[in-house]
Amino acid sequence: MKRQYFFFSLILFFLIISLLYPISYVIFHSFFHNGKFTFDILKIVIGNYVLRKSILNSFLLGMTVVLTTSIIGIPLAFVFDRFKFKGKTILKILFLLPMISSPFVGGIGIKQVLSRFGSLNILLIKLGIIKNPISFIGSGFLGIVILQTLHLYPIMFLNILSSLNNFDTSTEEASYNLGAKWYHTFFKITFPLILPGYFSASSIIFIWSITDLGTPLI
Repeated sequence: MKRQYFFFSLILFFLIISLLYPISYVIFHSFFHNGKFTFDILKIVIGNYVLRKSILNSFLLGMTVVLTTSIIGIPLAFVFDRFKFKGKTILKILFLLPMISSPFVGGIGIKQVLSRFGSLNILLIKLGIIKNPISFIGSGFLGIVILQTLHLYPIMFLNILSSLNNFDTSTEEASYNLGAKWYHTFFKITFPLILPGYFSASSIIFIWSITDLGTPLI
């Protein structure tokens, strides 16, 4: 019993040192200067156009990537959970490959293929299909969203698939038997039941997206 308390205390100590202390340190020094409570530091951040725009762009990027990964990951999870088809295991592995690879390496690879001077444009020009190169990944904000979506959608896919594996489909059947449409069933029954998995996936994707420095640099 004492050994269990010792290990629990040790884990709690490392948790406090590695997580709680850095967060509390940042919060304290954000509102206290020379031992006095102040909003001056916050005013400096808000008043700086570059910092303010960077924070807003980061928040917008995170929310957009959560939305795009949801559009890809949720239907994909339903397909793999509700249907049986040949090559299902192999396809699942292939869909998870973007998450295994480094986002920096994946970004470089996608850029080499889909950028204006990438291999796809070179091939299309040689075949005479196009005359001028096309940027398939866009530029700036759109390009970052596309690259991060292609890298992070497996997180949404896995979390929703895990939630569906523990899902009681009889609730959906009861809804259909009562005459409900599929969209009513999804938003009133299915989605609320898989919401914990969706929330955890969205949190991971949002934090990952706003802290990813490699993709914007590419």
